[in-house]
Amino acid sequence: MTSSKNLAGSERAAAEALIWLDGRVVAAAEATVPVLTHSLHYGSAVFEGIRVYDGRIFENEAHMQRLLQSARLLGYELPYTVGDLCGAAERLLAEMGLRDAYIRPLAWRGSEDIDITGANTQPRVMIAAWAWPNYYGGSDAEPSVRLTRAPWVRPAPDMIPLQSKASGHYVAATLNRQYAKQKGFSDCIVLDAQGRVVEATVANIFLVKRGRLVTPKPDGCLDGITRQRVLALAREAGIEAEVTDIYLDDVANADEVFLTGTAVEVMPVVQVDEHAFAIGPVTRTLRAAYDVLTGKRPA
Repeated sequence: MTSSKNLAGSERAAAEALIWLDGRVVAAAEATVPVLTHSLHYGSAVFEGIRVYDGRIFENEAHMQRLLQSARLLGYELPYTVGDLCGAAERLLAEMGLRDAYIRPLAWRGSEDIDITGANTQPRVMIAAWAWPNYYGGSDAEPSVRLTRAPWVRPAPDMIPLQSKASGHYVAATLNRQYAKQKGFSDCIVLDAQGRVVEATVANIFLVKRGRLVTPKPDGCLDGITRQRVLALAREAGIEAEVTDIYLDDVANADEVFLTGTAVEVMPVVQVDEHAFAIGPVTRTLRAAYDVLTGKRPA
């Protein structure tokens, strides 16, 4: 049961929260949208998740560039530049006094037109920020996750632009994560309609076999910014990497498995259904290198 003290603390934090909304920093209670907002009805909002380490926004430009591109892929343009949005995030972070945090930019089509095309809507943008705990819970010293096969598959790349980080894409992710939690797992391993492994619900997946990295082609999932950085770190460390189709048999026969993403960073996987995995040397090496890259630990 939530104590009255904790509840009061949560209410106070919410009341004190600030939101950057269409160029202004306002109290969270003022950051409202009409119920006829187009993206609320049709799932066309786009968003990002950005980590802050000791006051430094990690990959701010890359995330804001992807936010703009996500909107373009769904047919609308945001009225801000990458520089505008990066500056807005820095301003919000400073005004809220956060040092280790998560930033959530979100853009959407407004309420001017409820027709499904949304042709006459005006884009709107908000940025929020909050303190960031361990995504899956557990120990920060050596976190790990357990996965189960997802009941819902990833859409095909010719059904919807999967490189747009659109809110509508996350309906299946929500259902799959609920399923995993109900079964006592941390998350799901998600397949496509052809039975290929593509990702976890909100993270990219890597296998390690005989010292080599293997990861799915990003045609069926978001080509994550953390995924790209980890592949670069692998090259710098002399670790071979192959981008190819992966199936559940490949997972079962892997020596190591880990996830990557802004929220999860480099997250070891210790179980996929009945298969157990050790947290091996490649995972440890890349996790340590990523921590140095983000500034979580000294070089």
